[in-house]
Amino acid sequence: MLQVMILHIDMDAFFASVEQQINPGLRGRPVIVGSRDKKYHTVVAAASYEAKAYGITSGMPSWQALKICPHAEFVAADTAKYIYVSREIFKLMEAYSPQVTQTSIDEFDLEISGLELHFGPARDLGKTVKKCIRETFGLSCSVGIAATWILAKLGTKIRKPDGLILIDETNIDSIIQGLPVEKICGIGPALSAHLQGLGIMTCDQLKATP
Repeated sequence: MLQVMILHIDMDAFFASVEQQINPGLRGRPVIVGSRDKKYHTVVAAASYEAKAYGITSGMPSWQALKICPHAEFVAADTAKYIYVSREIFKLMEAYSPQVTQTSIDEFDLEISGLELHFGPARDLGKTVKKCIRETFGLSCSVGIAATWILAKLGTKIRKPDGLILIDETNIDSIIQGLPVEKICGIGPALSAHLQGLGIMTCDQLKATP
């Protein structure tokens, strides 16, 4: 029976990276993308990795972010621009898999089971996809490959930015050892608190629980 393999793509700091690619003057600088054009009366829709290094996160009030990093470049979000780039990435990915789905504006899933004859091993396909996106759009992404979406998604979260990881039976135990359960998509504060009440705080503990 053919094993299902999912290649999950998560674009790195997507909104901010698109702005940096369009405006070379923003590259290498801390960039805050506000959800609206009011510099001090909006929230951070996205932050470049240079801004993240100062502790700036999505959802943070912009006045607070600018207090942390006064020299950050502020850009109002241009949703149409990001949607356009997202759609173009989706079209590009259709050349690599007959089954491509989009889970959000900056995340894509490719069903890659049985495609080894066309693109080689799954890890090689991941490298090809990353190279294609970078060469076409000038953007980096993180790629996680696994037999389930949850694990593929987890792979991108623990290898950001510009990462690539294949999770399978040979390395899953070492990867999840000591990893907080909150890293798993879908486990938020409430469920995390419930699991902690059961003595489950890490992914390996969760895996070992009946």
